Amino acid sequence: MNNPYVSRRLNFLKVMSIFCLLALSASSNAQSSETVKSGKELGVRFSGFNDFNVFYKKGLAENVYRRHRFLLGRLSYENISDGISFNLGYAFGKEKRRYLKEDFGFYSGWELTFAYSLASFSDGFGNRTNQHSLNPSVGLVLGAFLELSPRFILSGEFIPSLTASYLASEDFDNRFTIIGDFNTSQTALSLMYRF
Repeated sequence: MNNPYVSRRLNFLKVMSIFCLLALSASSNAQSSETVKSGKELGVRFSGFNDFNVFYKKGLAENVYRRHRFLLGRLSYENISDGISFNLGYAFGKEKRRYLKEDFGFYSGWELTFAYSLASFSDGFGNRTNQHSLNPSVGLVLGAFLELSPRFILSGEFIPSLTASYLASEDFDNRFTIIGDFNTSQTALSLMYRF
């Protein structure tokens, strides 16, 4: 029996196991944390079993980082309605870290996100419908981090945000909505490699 939920969960556990092994092996021969505190970081952000983002951070000053998050697109095809859909996005912002201990602290900042999606499908009679969606948002980044070693950082964050959504379709009038998302349903974990 092929259960997609179990398969996604196993893939998530495999990825996390690999990152944990890398973190443990690097901690034995890592450099001093002072030499890499204002460097660059590359990692993966998880906000669910099938929601992964690639994360890149660059130090601007001591404990101040520019954030770049690439929201991995989704591409799907469905043969009955000849439907194609995809989405992709990009987020950037700035965060400031505050250490409470040598390897633990909190961070806060802001983030702007731009997302685009397309859905195109046929009704079976030769008529094709295309729907385009643009979703810009601005959010407040709130998080905590733990330095597993001088090279690896584990963090958890959530981003309360205000999102505008514009949906253009050939079947109905265009729609514009504004959504304030002030809950923790999009809490995410990140594992970053500092270099």
